[in-house]
Amino acid sequence: MCKGIQVRLQSNESLKKIEIRFIVLARKFLESIFKAMANNKTLQKLILTHDALKLGTGVEFKLLGEALKVSPSMIMVDYSHNSDFDETLEFHEAITEQIINAKDLKLRKIILTTTTVDIKTHYLELKD
Repeated sequence: MCKGIQVRLQSNESLKKIEIRFIVLARKFLESIFKAMANNKTLQKLILTHDALKLGTGVEFKLLGEALKVSPSMIMVDYSHNSDFDETLEFHEAITEQIINAKDLKLRKIILTTTTVDIKTHYLELKD
């Protein structure tokens, strides 16, 4: 199933937004979405909130960062209200280390929720 989603998402020419809330996604499912994002030319918004990323690890978040780095159309990601993700700086670093020196990055907005000062500071530094 995950491979099918990846193949369809890569070739899809009309989908502009993926929004998944309140469903904990398996690691393979996250991997499929993130790998497909890198080649999708129309997807603009990725919304994975309310523990959708609960099972994700540094491996999946690195894939997300790589996809954001090369995505030709992604302008906004929302990964707010993901409990473990909200409190773990290393997950955020896995994403941002990929996009920090990206050329032609279209991404303009990252939405997250955290009470951790380190994570907030990390994104403020990225903005600069």
